[in-house]
Order: sequence, then C-alpha cells, then structure tokens
Amino acid sequence: MTTAIGQQLATILAHQRARKGLTGWLKDVSANLSVNVLTILFIAALVFGYRLLDGWLNHLSTQTGVSST
Repeated sequence: MTTAIGQQLATILAHQRARKGLTGWLKDVSANLSVNVLTILFIAALVFGYRLLDGWLNHLSTQTGVSST
C-alpha cells in the first residue's frame, strides 16, 4: 500500500511541476480569459435581450390598445 500511495504522490508532483512551466501558465491564462469573455457575452445577451423584449412588449401594447403612448 505504501508503494501505491508513493506512486500516486509522485504522479501528482510531476503533474504540478508540469503546470508550473510557461505552457501551464499560458493554459491557465487562456482558460481564465475565455471564461471572462464568455461571461461578458452572456451578460450582454441578457441586457440586450431584455431591452429587445421590453421594446417588443411596448410595441405590442401600443398596437393592441392597452397603452396609448
């Protein structure tokens, strides 16, 4: 059992050392940047979708006579 745990710890240590290099850093930065861009696009879609729905409902209420403005 001790050798199995030692092998697993060695694998984890090798993985951590590989991530500390320039390529690991670039992967982390690009992943973070892509998540940020997707979050911005999602928020923009919510805002513009809400504005579009609001405009459409205002137009619908004017056309149906519910609102006079």
